[in-house]
Amino acid sequence: MSAICGMTGNHARRPDAERALGAMLELLTARAPDDASTWRDPDGAALLGFRWLKTQPDEQSPGIQHSEGRLAMTCDGHVFDGKGQGVSELLARFARSGADAWRGLDAQFALAIWDRTRAKLSLARDPLGARFLYYFSSPDGVIFSSELKSLLQHPAVPRRFDEVGVAHYLTFLNVPGPERCSTRFAESRQVRSWRSPPAASSTSAASGTFSMRPSTSGTTRTTTSRKHARSTKRPSVVAASPGRSARCSRGATTRAQM
Repeated sequence: MSAICGMTGNHARRPDAERALGAMLELLTARAPDDASTWRDPDGAALLGFRWLKTQPDEQSPGIQHSEGRLAMTCDGHVFDGKGQGVSELLARFARSGADAWRGLDAQFALAIWDRTRAKLSLARDPLGARFLYYFSSPDGVIFSSELKSLLQHPAVPRRFDEVGVAHYLTFLNVPGPERCSTRFAESRQVRSWRSPPAASSTSAASGTFSMRPSTSGTTRTTTSRKHARSTKRPSVVAASPGRSARCSRGATTRAQM
């Protein structure tokens, strides 16, 4: 078990950015108490944090992963491939073919990948949603974390309740609404694992937003076991670039056939 958090854009460039990240990481200590690491983009456009829980005596913390000098990844996850590659396999596949390369991978994950050359952040969860990932997006950049309490620790994240979201949570212990990626807080969202991933993206210069158009592909097959699950569905991905806010758009979802 691990925990991740971070920020991009102006949020990462502020003088108190590292202190804000440290406060977010501190609230994730109970979840992952054994190790913590951070990474800052040399250009100052991104700041990533990672916390780790040691589960095996000889296990080593994966920390912040890097690839080709352009990608940096912080990941809460596990790859069940039997090859001992760990979460580095997730980054290696993404570097080769993007998120499509995760299709069919036997893994649980919630991750953030920063692409330095494109100044782009990608947030993703595995199709079955074993790990959580929340984010706040504005024209100043994106802030994300494994837990809502850590996300709300950042001073730029509003704490205004979503009255409908609170009512849903008290009724269902969940906040439904895939088109809104809703949480109990009005401006905080979560990456939805069971939504179709974006087939394409578009930007609007007028609104300064980054919008996602979901895939309309057909159903997928899913198999489960006692320890973990495997799916052929692609993971949900939310992406944003500095100066543009990430937003979930309305669209169809796929239904898994058990």
